Amino acid sequence: MWFIVLLLIASAVALPSTYPSTTTSTIIYDSILGYYCDSDTNCGGLVGNSMCLSNICVCRPGYIPQGNMNCIQEMRQ
Repeated sequence: MWFIVLLLIASAVALPSTYPSTTTSTIIYDSILGYYCDSDTNCGGLVGNSMCLSNICVCRPGYIPQGNMNCIQEMRQ
């Protein structure tokens, strides 16, 4: 019986006193026109000349959407 008690004490002392550290990761995503974004970076990866406005990907000023994957330069008359 003493052997079991000593074994339990020895194993409790051998346990590490610190917990493993946790890491955080950042998810980077790309969005298309009309979909959610956090910043201009989320829009510009897939759609050139786009930006994030009120958390929605839109075309930059001077550009108009052509579908949900392209922003083309607006023709001025």
